Amino acid sequence: MNSRFIYHMAVTAALGVTAPLYPHRYLFSFILLYFLFLSIRFPFIYLMILIFFFTLSTGYVYCVDRLNVSELSGKETTFSLQFLGMPKRDGDRLNGFARLESGERLWVTYTIKSFEEARFLDESILSGRSFKASGELTLPSAPTIENGFDFSTYLRYKQAFFILEINKMDVLDTGREGFVTKLSQLREREIKRIRAVYPEPAGSFTEALLFGEQEQLPKDLYDQFQQLGIVHILALSGAQVGLVAAFFFYMCIRLGFSRSRAALLVAAVLPLYAVMTGLSPSIIRAAAMAVLFFSGQAIGVRLSAEKALTICFILYLIIDPYQLFQAGFQLSFVLTYALVLSSNLYRNKGSLSLLFLMTAICQAASLPIVVFHFYEVSLIGFLSNLLFVPLFSFLLFPTTMIVYGVVLLGFLKEPAMGFLNGLYQLLEKTASIMADLPFAVLLFGKPSVMIMAAAVLAILIFLSHWERRLRRVWMSGLCLAAVLFYQYHYAFFSDEGEVTFVDIGQGDATLIQLPYGRGVYLIDAGGTMTFQKEKWAQREEEYDPGEAILVPFLKSKGIKHIDKFIVTHADQDHIGGGAAILQSFHVQEMVIPFEQRENFKGLRATMLAVRQQIPIIEVHRGMGWRRDDAEFNILHPSGKEEEKNESSIVIKAFIGGLDWLFVGDLGHSGENTLMNHRLFLKADILKVGHHGSKNSSSEEFIRAVSPVSAILSAGRNNRFGHPHQEVIDTLQAEGIKVYRTDRQGSISYRFFGKETGTLLTYPP
Repeated sequence: MNSRFIYHMAVTAALGVTAPLYPHRYLFSFILLYFLFLSIRFPFIYLMILIFFFTLSTGYVYCVDRLNVSELSGKETTFSLQFLGMPKRDGDRLNGFARLESGERLWVTYTIKSFEEARFLDESILSGRSFKASGELTLPSAPTIENGFDFSTYLRYKQAFFILEINKMDVLDTGREGFVTKLSQLREREIKRIRAVYPEPAGSFTEALLFGEQEQLPKDLYDQFQQLGIVHILALSGAQVGLVAAFFFYMCIRLGFSRSRAALLVAAVLPLYAVMTGLSPSIIRAAAMAVLFFSGQAIGVRLSAEKALTICFILYLIIDPYQLFQAGFQLSFVLTYALVLSSNLYRNKGSLSLLFLMTAICQAASLPIVVFHFYEVSLIGFLSNLLFVPLFSFLLFPTTMIVYGVVLLGFLKEPAMGFLNGLYQLLEKTASIMADLPFAVLLFGKPSVMIMAAAVLAILIFLSHWERRLRRVWMSGLCLAAVLFYQYHYAFFSDEGEVTFVDIGQGDATLIQLPYGRGVYLIDAGGTMTFQKEKWAQREEEYDPGEAILVPFLKSKGIKHIDKFIVTHADQDHIGGGAAILQSFHVQEMVIPFEQRENFKGLRATMLAVRQQIPIIEVHRGMGWRRDDAEFNILHPSGKEEEKNESSIVIKAFIGGLDWLFVGDLGHSGENTLMNHRLFLKADILKVGHHGSKNSSSEEFIRAVSPVSAILSAGRNNRFGHPHQEVIDTLQAEGIKVYRTDRQGSISYRFFGKETGTLLTYPP
């Protein structure tokens, strides 16, 4: 069968899976054009086969999705469950997937009550363990930020629909221990033994490379690997599976087995190896291809790489069609297809040339996927992959396996672990130096459907021309460069402006983007209050809404620099996320209230700004700036205020045809000061002060501002009771339309050029 036809079967299967789950007019237009293209390339019978296959895929996935529903009412309070895999403990929190007796999955979270209970859970093997629990079921919320992580969809794709917040848990002695469960328990036992014996960072890398467990890797290191475009080497894939399979095959031959029996043994062992290493998409794909290869060798059937890959792809989608939308699955199969399709380029190439070619092909093929999911690509990814991929595949992975064997035997284990730890410490230093290089990352933002389609088409044409060594390859390369250039500089081509009140929990964060990229201003960056806990109960990293919410949101918008980072005052819920902003973006200047520098001393964001030599500007009444049609005037403070909230920066702005008033956490005293100075306060939109506290937003002040709409930024079920009902009543009594981030999610005002825009909520 034509190898190109095999590839198109995979594409048809992917389209068949996507159509019922993401019906979109662009998708159906693309499907129509795709089949028109196939009608030119293939005979009629082949075309009919592909159309039938597409219809079959669509119908199958439609039925699977309709059946993927919960049997629970949501009112249940007692449960008999079994852990699926190894749950994660982070301080006093335990979470992971568990399965009910009916087979339905839940995402479970549990607050550990004592050090003794934490130690018991650490020492217990929990994979496959049964337990009784009582608690409350809640539905996962939809994302409230544009391009935010959709936890509800993530759970649904894992066939889970509810979150169980456990109040009481009793772990039982035994669970339903099938063979796969016992392998999972063996995996957990070895991971916990590594944590008890190995020094760091060798222990974390050993867990990742031998057992596919990445939870222990330091976040800073993981971020550095992501910046360098080499995070994929921390996930087991084809190279590691190939080495393990080749070693096992060689050992079988040395033990006297025939080649066919040795191949059968390898084919039988590889699925067990996949379970032991965590069953990630890359390991399943690599193990399945190896099983097909060795099975074919055992029975004398030679299976081509493209056929084996397509069989694995289709079988994977039959078992779990939702995997198609996971970044790991997409990268694993797309890169493998790209390497197989480009096999003509490898002929008569030396080892170094081959390494260069394969790295370049993988970088090009992964580009649209990486930009779509992570918004940025590593500018030195080609160089770092050239260095680290062979280093991991042929030095660190085999060395880690050998040291693991030495530790198991107990012979010279201390010197062996010390040597391995030294290698990984050197690796960490090298990665840190490379990640700190200027312009190591290019930030593109999240591309639109049309840009994605153009980029994919340009890359396919480029790789096709390159493989066939056509002279016009440079033209397709220029087309690809043009698409990337447009996406990278998208803000400078767009006449769209936006003011976004980000749902960042109990805090404030407002992003202002002017048309054509002529100004980006961030007012506050959210933050959370931290409370002292015992050491065992402390999280590895405390939750930072700036890092978890604001930075990904800004990156998805393609924002590379911030002209002014305005911190209205020094409270944690306004500046707590500031350090993450300063670490992730080029900030031209940081703006703080006049005569309040003392309150900012010692704060992470302030110290980081000083270290980066970012100007810290103190502003007071009478100052301001203008950018094209947008105007910003500082109405407060005067510099005489003593209390932090009353010293909040107040900004009167004209943006997108409307007047705006941003008042920070200003209280009644500050509001009276503004009114006493007879400042012109009238505005179309008011950012309500202090999250709707009853100590702000007096009737007199609201009447003086007389807004059409009011924005309240507060966290869901916050312990302060914000926004207070008195404030809501005052606003509604004046006929003001109220928007609340705790109920409606993020609130955006979008406008084009000089035209008046529209207030929108996310989700709509």
